[in-house]
Amino acid sequence: MLAIYANPDFPLFSGLPFSTTASPALTLPTGTVDCGPNLADGSLSYALIGTSLVVDFTDCIVAGVTLNGRFTISDITGDPSACPGTASFSVAFDNFTISDAARTIVVNGGYDHALSVSDNNANPGCETQRHTLAGTSLNVMVDGESFVLSGFGIEKMFNSDTGAYSIEFAGTVSSDAAGGTVSAKTTTPISGNIAETYPSGGAIEISDGTAIATMTINSSVPDDPNAVTVAYDADGDGTPEVTQNYSWNDLKAM
Repeated sequence: MLAIYANPDFPLFSGLPFSTTASPALTLPTGTVDCGPNLADGSLSYALIGTSLVVDFTDCIVAGVTLNGRFTISDITGDPSACPGTASFSVAFDNFTISDAARTIVVNGGYDHALSVSDNNANPGCETQRHTLAGTSLNVMVDGESFVLSGFGIEKMFNSDTGAYSIEFAGTVSSDAAGGTVSAKTTTPISGNIAETYPSGGAIEISDGTAIATMTINSSVPDDPNAVTVAYDADGDGTPEVTQNYSWNDLKAM
Protein backbone atom coordinates (compact mmCIF):
# COMPACT_ATOMS: atom_id res chain seq x y z
CA MET A 1 0.00 0.00 0.00
CA LEU A 2 2.73 2.48 0.87
CA ALA A 3 4.48 1.61 -2.36
CA ILE A 4 1.34 2.52 -4.28
CA TYR A 5 0.97 5.75 -2.38
CA ALA A 6 4.62 6.65 -2.99
CA ASN A 7 4.26 6.14 -6.76
CA PRO A 8 3.35 9.55 -8.25
CA ASP A 9 2.20 7.92 -11.51
CA PHE A 10 -0.50 5.84 -9.83
CA PRO A 11 -3.81 7.36 -11.06
CA LEU A 12 -5.70 7.04 -7.78
CA PHE A 13 -8.20 9.79 -8.59
CA SER A 14 -8.17 9.55 -12.38
CA GLY A 15 -11.67 9.62 -13.84
CA LEU A 16 -13.46 10.46 -10.60
CA PRO A 17 -16.04 13.28 -10.72
CA PHE A 18 -14.19 16.17 -9.08
CA SER A 19 -15.29 19.64 -10.11
CA THR A 20 -12.96 22.55 -10.87
CA THR A 21 -15.22 25.00 -9.08
CA ALA A 22 -17.45 23.29 -6.52
CA SER A 23 -16.71 22.71 -2.86
CA PRO A 24 -17.42 19.95 -1.93
CA ALA A 25 -15.86 19.06 -5.29
CA LEU A 26 -18.44 16.47 -6.37
CA THR A 27 -20.60 16.75 -9.46
CA LEU A 28 -21.94 13.43 -10.79
CA PRO A 29 -24.11 11.08 -8.70
CA THR A 30 -23.17 7.80 -10.43
CA GLY A 31 -20.88 6.51 -13.11
CA THR A 32 -18.52 3.77 -14.28
CA VAL A 33 -14.92 4.04 -15.48
CA ASP A 34 -12.98 1.33 -17.32
CA CYS A 35 -9.64 0.64 -15.69
CA GLY A 36 -7.88 -0.10 -18.96
CA PRO A 37 -8.37 -0.48 -22.68
CA ASN A 38 -9.51 -4.11 -22.40
CA LEU A 39 -12.60 -5.57 -20.74
CA ALA A 40 -10.29 -7.86 -18.77
CA ASP A 41 -8.84 -4.78 -17.06
CA GLY A 42 -12.03 -4.42 -15.00
CA SER A 43 -13.81 -1.26 -13.89
CA LEU A 44 -14.66 1.02 -11.03
CA SER A 45 -18.05 2.52 -10.29
CA TYR A 46 -18.87 5.54 -8.15
CA ALA A 47 -21.97 6.90 -6.50
CA LEU A 48 -22.65 10.08 -4.61
CA ILE A 49 -24.33 9.18 -1.31
CA GLY A 50 -25.09 12.34 0.61
CA THR A 51 -21.85 14.31 0.46
CA SER A 52 -19.66 11.19 0.21
CA LEU A 53 -18.27 9.62 -2.93
CA VAL A 54 -18.39 5.80 -2.74
CA VAL A 55 -16.08 3.98 -5.17
CA ASP A 56 -16.33 0.24 -5.84
CA PHE A 57 -13.56 -1.62 -7.68
CA THR A 58 -14.26 -4.80 -9.65
CA ASP A 59 -11.14 -6.66 -10.84
CA CYS A 60 -9.64 -3.27 -11.70
CA ILE A 61 -6.10 -3.67 -13.05
CA VAL A 62 -3.97 -0.52 -12.64
CA ALA A 63 -0.17 -0.18 -12.57
CA GLY A 64 0.22 -3.96 -12.55
CA VAL A 65 -2.03 -4.69 -9.55
CA THR A 66 -5.65 -5.80 -9.27
CA LEU A 67 -8.02 -3.76 -7.08
CA ASN A 68 -11.28 -4.93 -5.55
CA GLY A 69 -13.53 -3.66 -2.77
CA ARG A 70 -14.65 -0.19 -1.74
CA PHE A 71 -13.30 3.08 -0.55
CA THR A 72 -15.29 6.14 0.40
CA ILE A 73 -14.16 9.76 0.04
CA SER A 74 -15.95 12.20 2.34
CA ASP A 75 -15.59 15.65 3.96
CA ILE A 76 -14.19 17.03 0.72
CA THR A 77 -13.03 20.64 0.63
CA GLY A 78 -11.11 22.45 -2.07
CA ASP A 79 -10.33 21.06 -5.51
CA PRO A 80 -7.65 18.41 -6.19
CA SER A 81 -7.59 19.32 -9.90
CA ALA A 82 -6.88 23.05 -9.39
CA CYS A 83 -3.49 24.52 -10.29
CA PRO A 84 -2.37 25.92 -7.94
CA GLY A 85 -4.73 24.76 -5.25
CA THR A 86 -5.43 22.73 -2.15
CA ALA A 87 -7.84 19.99 -1.17
CA SER A 88 -8.58 17.80 1.80
CA PHE A 89 -10.79 14.79 2.34
CA SER A 90 -11.22 11.66 4.43
CA VAL A 91 -10.81 8.15 3.04
CA ALA A 92 -12.36 4.98 4.45
CA PHE A 93 -11.60 1.45 3.19
CA ASP A 94 -14.04 -1.47 3.26
CA ASN A 95 -12.31 -4.75 2.33
CA PHE A 96 -10.23 -2.85 -0.22
CA THR A 97 -8.02 -5.51 -1.80
CA ILE A 98 -4.73 -5.05 -3.65
CA SER A 99 -3.26 -8.17 -5.22
CA ASP A 100 -0.58 -9.24 -7.66
CA ALA A 101 1.34 -12.42 -8.35
CA ALA A 102 3.38 -12.01 -5.15
CA ARG A 103 0.84 -11.11 -2.45
CA THR A 104 -2.65 -10.02 -1.46
CA ILE A 105 -3.28 -7.01 0.78
CA VAL A 106 -6.68 -6.23 2.33
CA VAL A 107 -7.24 -2.81 3.92
CA ASN A 108 -9.92 -1.65 6.37
CA GLY A 109 -10.07 1.62 8.28
CA GLY A 110 -9.25 5.10 7.11
CA TYR A 111 -7.26 8.32 7.26
CA ASP A 112 -7.42 12.03 6.45
CA HIS A 113 -5.67 13.23 3.31
CA ALA A 114 -4.55 16.76 2.41
CA LEU A 115 -3.13 17.78 -0.96
CA SER A 116 -1.56 20.98 -2.20
CA VAL A 117 -0.08 21.75 -5.61
CA SER A 118 1.99 24.81 -6.44
CA ASP A 119 4.10 26.39 -9.15
CA ASN A 120 7.84 26.50 -8.54
CA ASN A 121 8.04 29.38 -11.07
CA ALA A 122 10.73 27.61 -13.07
CA ASN A 123 8.26 26.38 -15.69
CA PRO A 124 4.55 26.82 -16.44
CA GLY A 125 2.19 24.61 -14.50
CA CYS A 126 2.07 23.21 -10.99
CA GLU A 127 5.13 21.02 -10.52
CA THR A 128 5.24 20.68 -6.74
CA GLN A 129 2.83 18.28 -5.03
CA ARG A 130 2.53 17.84 -1.28
CA HIS A 131 0.48 14.99 0.17
CA THR A 132 -0.11 14.42 3.87
CA LEU A 133 -1.93 11.49 5.45
CA ALA A 134 -2.89 11.13 9.09
CA GLY A 135 -4.96 8.44 10.80
CA THR A 136 -5.73 6.74 14.06
CA SER A 137 -6.41 3.17 12.92
CA LEU A 138 -5.83 1.22 9.74
CA ASN A 139 -5.93 -2.58 9.51
CA VAL A 140 -3.77 -4.08 6.76
CA MET A 141 -3.96 -7.83 6.14
CA VAL A 142 -0.96 -9.10 4.15
CA ASP A 143 -1.36 -12.69 2.95
CA GLY A 144 -3.58 -13.41 5.96
CA GLU A 145 -1.31 -11.74 8.53
CA SER A 146 -2.88 -8.73 10.28
CA PHE A 147 -1.02 -5.46 10.87
CA VAL A 148 -2.76 -2.61 12.72
CA LEU A 149 -1.38 0.88 12.12
CA SER A 150 -2.22 3.50 14.73
CA GLY A 151 -1.32 7.14 15.26
CA PHE A 152 0.31 7.29 11.84
CA GLY A 153 1.26 10.10 9.51
CA ILE A 154 2.92 10.29 6.09
CA GLU A 155 4.10 13.31 4.12
CA LYS A 156 5.24 13.12 0.50
CA MET A 157 6.73 15.88 -1.63
CA PHE A 158 7.09 15.40 -5.39
CA ASN A 159 8.35 17.62 -8.19
CA SER A 160 7.00 16.52 -11.57
CA ASP A 161 9.61 18.54 -13.47
CA THR A 162 12.67 16.98 -11.88
CA GLY A 163 11.21 13.68 -10.64
CA ALA A 164 12.60 14.33 -7.16
CA TYR A 165 10.63 13.11 -4.15
CA SER A 166 10.89 12.93 -0.37
CA ILE A 167 8.83 10.91 2.10
CA GLU A 168 8.53 11.19 5.88
CA PHE A 169 6.45 8.91 8.11
CA ALA A 170 5.83 7.90 11.69
CA GLY A 171 3.46 5.48 13.38
CA THR A 172 2.93 2.34 15.44
CA VAL A 173 2.34 -1.16 14.09
CA SER A 174 0.85 -4.01 16.11
CA SER A 175 0.89 -7.58 14.85
CA ASP A 176 1.63 -11.12 15.87
CA ALA A 177 4.15 -11.30 13.02
CA ALA A 178 6.04 -8.34 14.47
CA GLY A 179 5.98 -9.96 17.91
CA GLY A 180 3.80 -7.28 19.46
CA THR A 181 3.96 -3.52 18.96
CA VAL A 182 6.73 -1.58 17.24
CA SER A 183 7.09 2.07 16.32
CA ALA A 184 8.65 3.25 13.08
CA LYS A 185 9.67 6.68 11.85
CA THR A 186 11.95 8.44 9.44
CA THR A 187 14.72 10.24 11.28
CA THR A 188 15.86 11.68 7.94
CA PRO A 189 13.38 12.00 5.04
CA ILE A 190 13.62 9.28 2.41
CA SER A 191 14.62 10.99 -0.82
CA GLY A 192 15.28 10.05 -4.40
CA ASN A 193 14.15 10.39 -7.99
CA ILE A 194 11.46 8.37 -9.77
CA ALA A 195 13.94 7.75 -12.59
CA GLU A 196 15.82 5.46 -10.19
CA THR A 197 14.58 2.15 -8.79
CA TYR A 198 15.69 2.86 -5.21
CA PRO A 199 15.90 5.97 -3.01
CA SER A 200 19.25 7.69 -2.62
CA GLY A 201 19.03 8.97 0.96
CA GLY A 202 17.18 8.87 4.25
CA ALA A 203 17.08 6.96 7.51
CA ILE A 204 14.42 4.85 9.27
CA GLU A 205 14.27 3.89 12.95
CA ILE A 206 12.24 0.95 14.28
CA SER A 207 11.84 0.21 17.99
CA ASP A 208 9.89 -2.17 20.20
CA GLY A 209 10.40 0.11 23.20
CA THR A 210 13.84 -1.25 24.02
CA ALA A 211 15.72 -2.52 20.99
CA ILE A 212 16.33 -0.10 18.14
CA ALA A 213 17.02 -0.99 14.53
CA THR A 214 18.07 1.66 12.03
CA MET A 215 18.31 1.62 8.26
CA THR A 216 20.39 4.36 6.65
CA ILE A 217 20.23 4.81 2.88
CA ASN A 218 23.53 5.90 1.34
CA SER A 219 23.06 5.29 -2.38
CA SER A 220 20.45 4.38 -5.00
CA VAL A 221 22.85 2.17 -6.99
CA PRO A 222 21.43 -1.40 -6.92
CA ASP A 223 24.77 -3.22 -6.66
CA ASP A 224 26.59 -0.73 -4.40
CA PRO A 225 27.72 -2.91 -1.44
CA ASN A 226 27.39 0.09 0.89
CA ALA A 227 24.04 1.35 -0.39
CA VAL A 228 22.23 0.61 2.89
CA THR A 229 23.58 0.44 6.43
CA VAL A 230 21.56 -1.59 8.94
CA ALA A 231 22.38 -1.29 12.64
CA TYR A 232 20.86 -3.08 15.64
CA ASP A 233 21.00 -1.77 19.22
CA ALA A 234 19.56 -4.56 21.40
CA ASP A 235 19.44 -2.67 24.71
CA GLY A 236 18.70 0.80 23.37
CA ASP A 237 21.76 2.39 24.93
CA GLY A 238 22.72 4.20 21.74
CA THR A 239 25.57 1.85 20.79
CA PRO A 240 24.68 -0.74 18.11
CA GLU A 241 25.94 -4.25 18.75
CA VAL A 242 25.65 -5.14 15.05
CA THR A 243 26.24 -2.95 11.98
CA GLN A 244 26.14 -4.33 8.45
CA ASN A 245 26.19 -2.81 4.96
CA TYR A 246 24.10 -4.20 2.11
CA SER A 247 23.42 -3.57 -1.53
CA TRP A 248 19.82 -3.12 -2.66
CA ASN A 249 20.19 -6.35 -4.64
CA ASP A 250 21.18 -8.19 -1.44
CA LEU A 251 18.19 -6.80 0.46
CA LYS A 252 15.82 -7.67 -2.36
CA ALA A 253 17.08 -11.26 -2.36
CA MET A 254 16.46 -11.72 1.38
